[in-house]
Amino acid sequence: MLISDLKENCKNCKGTGFLVGHKDWDGIQTNFNKFCYFCSGRGFVFTELGKKLWELYLPDLKMLIHKEIKKK
Repeated sequence: MLISDLKENCKNCKGTGFLVGHKDWDGIQTNFNKFCYFCSGRGFVFTELGKKLWELYLPDLKMLIHKEIKKK
């Protein structure tokens, strides 16, 4: 399995994670944060396989993070 099987480039920002503004019925709306609102500035979105794996591993990751925080 490759990483490309788990994610794909965002079609909204074309993989850059940057979006200045977007068109609306009233004209161009500004985007003060300057990151793509669809992918949250990451430049990619998960595929179906990536979403399922993230949901599978998320509880374990939360548990590991919680244990590390308790150690400190």
